[in-house]
Amino acid sequence: MTEQQANEYLLKWKFPVRHIALKKSDLSDVKKSTFNILEKYVQDFKIEYNWNKLIAEGKSPHLQKGLYICSSQFGTGKTSLAVYVVRELLKHDKLRYKSAFFGVSKLHDDIKESYGDRDNPNKPDYTDIKHRLLNSDILILDDLGKERLTPSVVEKTFMYIDERYNSLRPTIFTSNYAINQIDISGTGKTGEAFMNRIKEMVEVVEL
Repeated sequence: MTEQQANEYLLKWKFPVRHIALKKSDLSDVKKSTFNILEKYVQDFKIEYNWNKLIAEGKSPHLQKGLYICSSQFGTGKTSLAVYVVRELLKHDKLRYKSAFFGVSKLHDDIKESYGDRDNPNKPDYTDIKHRLLNSDILILDDLGKERLTPSVVEKTFMYIDERYNSLRPTIFTSNYAINQIDISGTGKTGEAFMNRIKEMVEVVEL
C-alpha cells in the first residue's frame, strides 16, 4: 500500500488530521534509537486471524503486544509516533481490517453523552464506538492518565482492553506518565487489574 493510500484510510477511520501527514523527517527531535525500536516492531508485527483454528489444532496463537509510548515532557511526538506506527503497518500490509484512534478523555465523554437524550440526532453512537474499540485490528488510546482515573472510567476502559487482550488484538497507549506512575488511587482492585493488564499487553517505549 502506498503512503497516500494509508493516509486516506487513516482519515476515513477518524485519526487526527494533524498527525496523519507527518513524515519521519518531521519528527527530527525523536531519537534514532526510538525509530529503530518502532521499525522493528512494525517488521515483527503479526496478528493471528485464524486463532480459533490454531486452538482447535492444539497450537498456541501468537499474542501480538501493543505499545506504551510515554514521556514526561509535552510535545515530544508521542501521538505522532503512534499514528506513524499504524501508517507503517498499513504500508507493509500488516493490517487486514480497520484501525481506530480515541483520546481517552474524549472517549469517556462520548460514551457518557451517548446515553443522553434519545432525541438528539448528533449524540455519539455507542454501538459504533464499541465496535471500533473491540474490533479494530489495532487501537490507539491517546493520553492515558491526562485526567484522574475514576472507578467508573477504569471499569469501562478495563472492559474494552481486557476484551481486546483476550481476542489477541493489540492496543497502543500514549501517556505523559511512565507505566508505573499512572494514578489509580481510589480505584481499588479494578485499578490494579487495569494496570496489570496494560503491562501484560504492551512493550514500553520511553521517549
